[in-house]
Amino acid sequence: AAAAAAAAPRTWKGVSAAVEDWGELNTGKRSPSLYALNTKTWQVHQIQGLGGLVNADSSWGQPIWTPDGKGLIAVAWPHKALNFPKTTRRLGIVHCYNRPCGSHYIPYHAPAAAAADRADQQQQGLEVSPVSITEGLLSALSPVFSPDGSKLVFISQEAAAASGVHAATSSLYSLEWSGQPDSSQ
Repeated sequence: AAAAAAAAPRTWKGVSAAVEDWGELNTGKRSPSLYALNTKTWQVHQIQGLGGLVNADSSWGQPIWTPDGKGLIAVAWPHKALNFPKTTRRLGIVHCYNRPCGSHYIPYHAPAAAAADRADQQQQGLEVSPVSITEGLLSALSPVFSPDGSKLVFISQEAAAASGVHAATSSLYSLEWSGQPDSSQ
């Protein structure tokens, strides 16, 4: 009887609410955020304003500085699969290329040393809103600027995101870059 009880499935005892993660190689990991490091003062602060885009349930990553240093380009992965509305679970992020994502421009304003906390940043108008630069695409990731800073190049798994077929054809995109996103692109 003791051996049978030991082999029986264990149940969740309700220590706390279950929180879904990305699975695969990221089991137990939290959703990432973006941070900036001031290399003169070694002060680290979180980039604010990222929760309002799509919804508060997005994971942010792959940030790069714009060539002029006045902003960031980063990728947001919504936790709910927008291309599979009946799917309630998160799709994987390591092996699942049909996960929707988009690249965004985030204006950057370094906080003053005294304005390191969020309340001070809001008072100084440092709260930012990301701007989608890949509107209309289901997938836009791995952004990089050309050496002269005139083009932003990224990969899209659009075919996989649109069809649900894993490892469908990838595409390479390029956008002209003049220092801020161009809404006509």
